[in-house]
Amino acid sequence: MATVPMEDIKKLKEMTGAGLMDAKRTLEETNGDIDEAVKILRQKGLAKANKRADNEVKEGFVTSAQEGKKFLALRVNCETDFVAKTEVFQQYAVEAAKAVLKSNLAPGTELPADIDEERKATIAKLGENVILSEWKVIDAKGDLYHYTHNNRIVVAIDFEGSVSDEIKKNIAMQITSMNPLGLVREDIPQDIVARELEVYTAKAKESGKPEAVLSKMVEGMMKKFYSESILLDQPFVFDESKTIAELLGSAKINAFIRVSL
Repeated sequence: MATVPMEDIKKLKEMTGAGLMDAKRTLEETNGDIDEAVKILRQKGLAKANKRADNEVKEGFVTSAQEGKKFLALRVNCETDFVAKTEVFQQYAVEAAKAVLKSNLAPGTELPADIDEERKATIAKLGENVILSEWKVIDAKGDLYHYTHNNRIVVAIDFEGSVSDEIKKNIAMQITSMNPLGLVREDIPQDIVARELEVYTAKAKESGKPEAVLSKMVEGMMKKFYSESILLDQPFVFDESKTIAELLGSAKINAFIRVSL
């Protein structure tokens, strides 16, 4: 069996994330051939990744990437809070965000082979399932502003017109805390609107009020739903006498995204 220099073992360990003894044994198998050892360790890592593919992932890290005015927010999930806090996992998430943005990958589509290979290699390093569970992209027409809250929520907003940095930050914090479903009413999927309407209609009927006033009751409940769910209709959290639309004045928001853990 070939004697393997320690510097080669360390190099292989850094290249693959394998343990020191695994790197040593694999280099001994390949008579010191680092390229062949990398192939073997990656194959072993793939097998580990496949075994962990169905493991539940509830913890994770939310990060972002930017190219010009194009901005991506990405959630990467893992199995435990311990792994979520490691430098290896967080650095992987940051690099994954850059790769997904560069690839122009539409949200929810299957990962290309090169990005998925890195994901599986990370699974092999960490010993936990890792998935890129959600990403959203905004391509700003106006001024792009983004805000990250404890790497658990990322918000990005496309502002048009004159808006102070303070107001931009406050609106980003509002989106972070209030989680609006859309910018305007038309952004809310019709199935959600229909569901809410059905619930409020049933609730109004349960009140026992005359039929003549039921439609007004439902209208009032739907108005409240929109004021809570639509960003421009929401009362500004720092001054509830104003809505976000009123706070903006002549300025406007073209779009926003929010990704959370």
